[in-house]
Amino acid sequence: MILRGEPRDAMLQFIAERLAASYDVPLVAIHVGEAEIRSSGGAADPELHLALTLPLTAGTQILGALTLFSRGAAAPEVDEEELRGFADQVALSIIAAADQQQIRLLTVACESAANAIVVTRADGAIEWINPAFTQLTGWTAEEVAGGNPRILRSGNHSRAFYRQMWESLLAGQVWRGEMYNRRKNGEIYAEEQTITPVRDASGAIAHFVAIKQDITERKRQEEQIRHLAMHDTLTNLPNRRAFHAMLERVLWFARSGTPAAILVVDVDDFKLVNDSAGHAAGDQLLSDLAQALERVVRPGDFIARLGGDEFVVLLQSVGADLAFSIAERLRLVAEHLGFEYEGLPVHVSISIGLAHIDGTADAKALLARADSALYSAKERGKNRTIAYPFNEHGGIQLAEASEWLSRIKSALRDGRFALLFQPVIRLGNGETEHYEALVRMIGDDGQDVLPDRFLPFAERYGLMPQIDRWVFQQVLRTLQQRPTLRLFANLSGASLNDETLLSYIEERIRGAGLAPGRLSFEITESAAVADFASARNWIRRLKELGCLFALDDFGVGFSSLGYLRALAVDYVKIDRTFIRDVDTNLTNRALVQAVNTVAHTLGKEVIAEGVETEAHASVLREIGVEHGQGYHWGRPALDVIDAHLVEGHWSAAVSAAGEAASSPPLMNAGGTPARTPALRA
Repeated sequence: MILRGEPRDAMLQFIAERLAASYDVPLVAIHVGEAEIRSSGGAADPELHLALTLPLTAGTQILGALTLFSRGAAAPEVDEEELRGFADQVALSIIAAADQQQIRLLTVACESAANAIVVTRADGAIEWINPAFTQLTGWTAEEVAGGNPRILRSGNHSRAFYRQMWESLLAGQVWRGEMYNRRKNGEIYAEEQTITPVRDASGAIAHFVAIKQDITERKRQEEQIRHLAMHDTLTNLPNRRAFHAMLERVLWFARSGTPAAILVVDVDDFKLVNDSAGHAAGDQLLSDLAQALERVVRPGDFIARLGGDEFVVLLQSVGADLAFSIAERLRLVAEHLGFEYEGLPVHVSISIGLAHIDGTADAKALLARADSALYSAKERGKNRTIAYPFNEHGGIQLAEASEWLSRIKSALRDGRFALLFQPVIRLGNGETEHYEALVRMIGDDGQDVLPDRFLPFAERYGLMPQIDRWVFQQVLRTLQQRPTLRLFANLSGASLNDETLLSYIEERIRGAGLAPGRLSFEITESAAVADFASARNWIRRLKELGCLFALDDFGVGFSSLGYLRALAVDYVKIDRTFIRDVDTNLTNRALVQAVNTVAHTLGKEVIAEGVETEAHASVLREIGVEHGQGYHWGRPALDVIDAHLVEGHWSAAVSAAGEAASSPPLMNAGGTPARTPALRA
């Protein structure tokens, strides 16, 4: 580096003046780079002649030139060797000055750095800190001079942690890591630091330079993200993902001889609360109930919300009698909850299915047993606990799983399913662009069976591909009969492994001649992540045929932006749990805005589920969400697509849809139009 600026010029001016006086010449000029520094005498004299020029060199580097001028043709009498030696000293002075400025620049840079910097000797004694260190820790340079960085220790790390760090440093290796330290005022903070050993000319470690960055806020945000990923946003209980992780731990201990139990808890008649008092009341009930149940479980037990009105409790180190006793305490607490909404009392009760964990069954089988016991409790009148296998506490043994399997197979065989439709609205203009097709099962008595009653059994025992096939057949026929209609059809996670079903769907779409974009499929986020390769295969092959895809229930599963980027879906459907209070809950509003921004960045449109009020819709428009779906525009219904029908074609459509079944799919077993249940979409 060559010294530049006023300090250098002043030094060279002084040298030029001294040389001019020493050799009695009218002018001495020193050239360094593009600059020329002259002595003051004779600068404008036209009789000056170039007398002698010597290079200013440092090693192999030429820094400039030293030039002497004389008046007239006679050259000055100088000792050329002496002058060469002087020129060498001038060059060394320039280099020395440059080194000093380099040091000054480095010092200024370190003192101005945003990150804290501390320099210690090899023995750990502090030699220098920058102002950022004082800002970070509260310790001044005077207070820490000669001291040791151990004054920052928080006590959060073991001796082994520091021993490993020092082993790396003393071996000459750079150490990078995170640690918790303590400020002068006692406050604990998180920092990320890099410590670099500095060797002297002999190769021995002489100093250590540590660069520190405060990452307390980043750690807090990471912890918040981890919490959101593993907890339910409404109740703040652990979510399904956290439950499955804990269940595996409990199973491991059970195989080692520590008995446990699983309780599946469901709120009785929860739908009536939503329908009569609104979803805000339902949400408040779930939140209050979660707090009440938390107060009953023992320290070390685990309670989570699986979704909707379903909770699960893992009891550790319990026998049959104690597990049943705890379950009954939970039931009684719910029964005496005393829940009120806007001054109106709401009766609350829960049904509980109990299964013992002895290490002989896997997680899937345990959940099936607990679910079977739960449905048995529902069938026997609700507000009770039933254990599996059904014992004296549960009364008569019911083959719950077999019964549901028989009912679902019978409905498939007899065509006792129906499709309802719910509009998907473009928020910008209020127009309907799509409808979502929602499947319902018709019971033996002609009444609607709620999806959350039969779908869990269909999923668990491999019947979902058959139901998905039936839904696809009806959706395709509906699209062919209504040329202006665009529909979404749901695909279950179980169907993603059914290559035969995929081939069948491809063949039927090719033969139908649908315009691109009229048929869209929905896959839940959890299903897509659980079988990522199969999901990508389905998306790729069906998009080649002009179909679109939506990632459903986004936000309640893994919420991985990496998976969102990797899946070539066209729409992201934000789960209703983030929409129901988006107008009042700033956290949910921020999450919706974040998902919307990321989705748009990735070229995907966003659909908000569960829009129930104009306030919801207004906030979503402000955020920039394109589409909305929910009770604000209509409940799932059979006749909602009448606007797309040509008058007089309805009976023909029903006849065509019923060709593959013994009774029309959109009719109940009695031959009358299937009633429209008031269900959440």
